[in-house]
Amino acid sequence: MNPIYERAAFREYTLATEDLSRPLDVENCTSNSYLRHDTLTADVLNTTSRKTDCKAGCSYCCHFKVEVRAYELFLIMRYLKKAVPQQAMSSFLKSAATNAQSIRQLSREQHFGTNLECPFLREDQCRIYPVRPYACRNFHAANHYNCIVAFENPSDLSIPDTFIPELHAAGQGHKSGFEKALAAKGFDMRIYDMSTALIDLFGDGDARKRYVKGKRTFPHAIIIETQEIF
Repeated sequence: MNPIYERAAFREYTLATEDLSRPLDVENCTSNSYLRHDTLTADVLNTTSRKTDCKAGCSYCCHFKVEVRAYELFLIMRYLKKAVPQQAMSSFLKSAATNAQSIRQLSREQHFGTNLECPFLREDQCRIYPVRPYACRNFHAANHYNCIVAFENPSDLSIPDTFIPELHAAGQGHKSGFEKALAAKGFDMRIYDMSTALIDLFGDGDARKRYVKGKRTFPHAIIIETQEIF
């Protein structure tokens, strides 16, 4: 196991476990974890000569398949209700419904190889950037040319990524540590397709009750993976 990954995972597991022992809801715990993640990744970038090629307005990766766990969507929902006008929220849900209709007609392999614009993308800008899920937080490129090639050839899954090894290991380790802490509480750790889960979340008032009991939070959403946490 990569030592950078291991250190990040252990540290975040310890801190997240402390958060979860306090009277904090999962949204606050997730927000705290995101803040620690952003500090960690900034520190890593300050210690390496390699830099990311990511910048505002570059949205090729925002057309790749996005996977989320329930805790990430709960924070997104809170952010939308507090910071986004109703008209914009309706637009996001409409985009999610359009995506869901397309996704349900695709096999898993076809889904991986199909470009679908994120429902939260507008004018090449992420409208939920402060609360974007870990899949987006950890994705980066040292050379955006590969992102363009992957976008233009979505079915070619052999196109390599250009992750910075230290940054990727730290980010993924941090995410793993947080999710192990959540799993230890017995929460639902299934991985869902974001668009189909988003529709379920806003149309169902019992999602949180199922989540804390470890049951399937979004009954009608597409499950990408079950809840095994390594």
